[in-house]
This record gives sequence, C-alpha cells and structure tokens, in this order.
Amino acid sequence: MTLRTLFCAAGALVLVTPAFAGIENTLEFEDLTSGDMFNTGSMFSTEGVTVSLNEFFFFPGPGGTANGFAEVINPNQAGAGNGIFANNTNLDFGFAFPQTTIGFAYANEGGNVNLTINNTLLNAGELIDLNGMMVGDVTVTVSPDMPGIDTGFVTLVGTIDQFSVGGQEFNLDDVRYTVPSPGALMLGAITLVGLRRRR
Repeated sequence: MTLRTLFCAAGALVLVTPAFAGIENTLEFEDLTSGDMFNTGSMFSTEGVTVSLNEFFFFPGPGGTANGFAEVINPNQAGAGNGIFANNTNLDFGFAFPQTTIGFAYANEGGNVNLTINNTLLNAGELIDLNGMMVGDVTVTVSPDMPGIDTGFVTLVGTIDQFSVGGQEFNLDDVRYTVPSPGALMLGAITLVGLRRRR
C-alpha cells in the first residue's frame, strides 16, 4: 500500500508518494461477542475498523431492503472462531487508508450476493460469477474451495477507496487489508512538518 500525502506548496498541489511496505492485517472478529446482532443502518467497530451496515439489493434487481441484520456467529462456515453472518445486508468496511489489495473468506448459504467497490455495485447469484470482473482498475478474483460449492476466498487488487460485501445468508471471515508501516507514517509526518517550517 502507498501512503499519499497531499499538501500545498507555493500555491501548487504536491503529491508525495513515499515507497514503503505496508503491514497486512486480518480482521477475524475475535474481539466481538458471539450472538451480538446489528441492524441495517447501524455500525460496529472491530479491531479499530468501523463497519457500517447498508441496504442490500436483490438479484437481478431492481429492488432492495434496509431491514437486514448481521450477527456474530461461532462457529462460522467461512473460517475458524468468530465470523459475521449477513442476512439481507451489506457490510461496508471503513479502512483509514485507500487499499491496493483486500481479501476475504466467504461461505454463501443461499440467495444472492452484493460486492461494492468504489461505490460500484456488483450483484450476482454467486460470487464465482464475479470472477475476473473489473471495476475501474480493480480486479476481482474468486477462488472457490471446491467446484460447485459456494465457499472460498475473494481477492481484490487495484485502487480501492470503498469496499462492502453482503448477502442473504452470507458468512464472512478473515478480511485482509493493509495499513501503512509506522516508518511510513513517520516519513509522511516529517515531510509535512518540514514543508510547514519552510513556508
């Protein structure tokens, strides 16, 4: 991941993009309590990431619902320990920085699925139907566990400013994302402080 620092110097907008390695994090939802429930329109926080519950859209559309919910379940079909069961809702992950890679484990028990990237909705009967799709420069890769079984892992690669996923009977676990390394954050802060002093 690349940290982009925007600032104004001598009346011009300057973009500083230091090269650095980010730190991969995985949301496993183990800080939540099994049985906790959240309704569409609400939000919760897990491991420092805010997750908002948004309207779900049926396939092939055009209608949707804002009456869904998400529940913390253990065990879950997508991974070990706690997971999230989404019922007619979409989970929008508020990462603090734009992402270049996001991944997640899934198990779809029934109904259709929604995948939204940079506010573009992909609506499908199964996630495997979205394999190879492009949203701008973001590529969707779906790796099923076994042919004919709607479980596996999804990887998004590109410039990702917004991401949400959900379904009607949808299990989600092990959401992988990247945060800047402490050194990169310090470099960005030093750059900004140095510019302010020069001004």
